[in-house]
Amino acid sequence: MRILNPEFADAIVFLTIALSDESRFSEALAELQQLQQLEITSQLQNVLDSQGLVGKGIRRGEI
Repeated sequence: MRILNPEFADAIVFLTIALSDESRFSEALAELQQLQQLEITSQLQNVLDSQGLVGKGIRRGEI
């Protein structure tokens, strides 16, 4: 899967959730690693937290 605008954090977050829901964890991790390069809003961080995909570490560059 490829996102047309790789700097659109919202799309990466929701793709990550979809991949995780399909048990495609290595692909979800790759998306999370791409997300580390971007500034994300607190709302998106809350979505990631609520889905159990990552903790607060993504803001600090840790997954």
